[in-house]
Amino acid sequence: MRYLPKSFLAIFLFQLAWFNVNGQGPATTLTEPGQTYQLDEHATILIDSVGYLTFEQILDPDQQKRFLPSGKKSLTFGYLNKPIWIKLTIANSAKSATWYLEIPAPYLEYVDFYQRKEGRWTKSSGGYYLPHSEKEISHTGFSFELNFGEQVPIDVYVRVAGNSPKNIPLFVVEKEKFIEKSRFEDLGYGVFFGVLLVMILFNLVIYLTLRDINYLIYVFIICCTFSIFASASGYGGKFLWPNYPYTNFFAGRLSLGLMVILISIFSRRFLETKRYSKLMHNILTALVPLAIIAIVLVATETMSSAGNNLMSVATPIFLISGIVCWAKGNKNAQFFVAAWAMYLIGGLSLTLRNSGVLPFNFWTTHLAEVGAACETFLIALALSARYTRLKKENEEAQLELIAQLQKNHHLQQQTTTQLEEKVNERTREIQQQNEKLTKLNLLKDKLFSIISHDIKSPLSQLSGTLYLVERDMISKDEIKDLMPQIRRNLVNNENFLAELLAWTRNQLEGGKINRGYFNLKAAADEIVTLIQPQAEAKKIKLTNHLRDTVNVYGDVEMVKTVIRNLLVNAVKFTSDGGTIDISVRVKNEFTTFFVADSGVGIDPEKQKTLFTMSVESTRGTANEKGTGLGLLICKDFVSNNGGEIWVESEPEKGSRFAFTIPNHPSQNFRLE
Repeated sequence: MRYLPKSFLAIFLFQLAWFNVNGQGPATTLTEPGQTYQLDEHATILIDSVGYLTFEQILDPDQQKRFLPSGKKSLTFGYLNKPIWIKLTIANSAKSATWYLEIPAPYLEYVDFYQRKEGRWTKSSGGYYLPHSEKEISHTGFSFELNFGEQVPIDVYVRVAGNSPKNIPLFVVEKEKFIEKSRFEDLGYGVFFGVLLVMILFNLVIYLTLRDINYLIYVFIICCTFSIFASASGYGGKFLWPNYPYTNFFAGRLSLGLMVILISIFSRRFLETKRYSKLMHNILTALVPLAIIAIVLVATETMSSAGNNLMSVATPIFLISGIVCWAKGNKNAQFFVAAWAMYLIGGLSLTLRNSGVLPFNFWTTHLAEVGAACETFLIALALSARYTRLKKENEEAQLELIAQLQKNHHLQQQTTTQLEEKVNERTREIQQQNEKLTKLNLLKDKLFSIISHDIKSPLSQLSGTLYLVERDMISKDEIKDLMPQIRRNLVNNENFLAELLAWTRNQLEGGKINRGYFNLKAAADEIVTLIQPQAEAKKIKLTNHLRDTVNVYGDVEMVKTVIRNLLVNAVKFTSDGGTIDISVRVKNEFTTFFVADSGVGIDPEKQKTLFTMSVESTRGTANEKGTGLGLLICKDFVSNNGGEIWVESEPEKGSRFAFTIPNHPSQNFRLE
């Protein structure tokens, strides 16, 4: 210090004294309603080392002198277990605008906001334990409306307390921009949670098909991931349990311990740790009782962070287990390692941000969600690779068995006839198994092809739109123009998932056929009611000629699915102002159901592949999109009910689809 020029030292001491005396930095002036103002570095801070300062004491001039400039572009204090007082001085030149102070940190436990209204100080409370329904402004974080009145500039105070990480980002946002920003945040998290739900349903279908317990365990792991992020992001408290904040707390914290148990079991089974590393097998086994202890500590509120601490320790263990098993020859472990590396990176960035090492920004906040989504997808790939390997090993074992049987045939001539019968029987079993495996492999390829095209494309478009919005590279009018397309894409994805689940459930024999008598007109009327808005949108006249007396025998839900697909296709390929007619023809054994339209018709060559897996989706007259599964589902469901389906069509002359339904149980069906 002695080497500094005296004039420089004097200036430095004067500035320090000025800040200590005034207890505040320069006012932040709000000028542009379209701009978001981050106030972290403009705030002045007072750390309540005692923990008992009241707001009246804070207003005391002696306490005001203790406020110091933050000096930080991001207010991160790590796990500081002391209340923090924040003072902001704000001026407003945009008089007609309504401004919100936003703190996008839903994990903060206690947040109090003070400002002057009509000449007196008022207090608004927030925090993790405040029911969402009692918040003044519905938001996953905390938002407070600023009251400027006639006072320019104004002082506002924020008090943050609790044991959670003290990361306190401060933004001032104009009301309309705040609403717009909240909508896009809801949309982004909707996509994230939608991906998790899709993976839950997909793996559940695979489990019901293969009966491999690993898929069921993985379904529960994704459910825990859903619960943890729903709790941490604030969306669980906003939409699932708005009146029960403690439910939000325990849903996230208890799921952490349960998730460690499930992943430990899954890792031992998937990595085959008994075979490749007994040490890692024992370590993974030891995590289970530790997780149970963590759950008890959280449930009794003895140590609320026990689940977080255990997950921080367990995640590197899972990664190391995968690396060890991979190094010792388990090729399936490579996807497992990649999955947990992504998860570890996301969790590490969040931990470093909570500790105050990294700043509060988009990536440190959402990299954990990105890592979780990648981990979910990669583990699904790992399960698929494991299944492929087991299939290959099964085929090799079968080939070895055949070779051994053939060798025994040459060595034991006296048992030639008996061995030939056994070999032939085993060969037939192998062929049946190979046919089944080939069918499952084709099914897998078709599923991944459809998922990668029909889900990835709309999500990529949505991601690109969000990218432009985040960087203010797109106007509000352009956003409004894009919203209908985004909404149509989401509706298409919903229809796609419905068709996908129906098709895979039927193909993999996971569903049950519930046959019985039902009124065909009532079933058709129900579907017509659903399809009518789509027809009216294209000014198509949809007429149902069925009579109330038509009763048939079959699975009513399957029949309604067939009718829905045929009507959707009819609307799709009929131009504006066209017609669609529904009729039936009743005979002794069967009733034939007809759907005739005045649409574009079907080329004769294409008719040959309409009801097969080779059919390709074609866009409709209004550029409607499909998946190519509808008619395949129709054929399977009609066949399951003992009927037939066909089409009569000529290009530009419309089409007439028809299928038959038994009127009564035949000898092939048992009356249930």
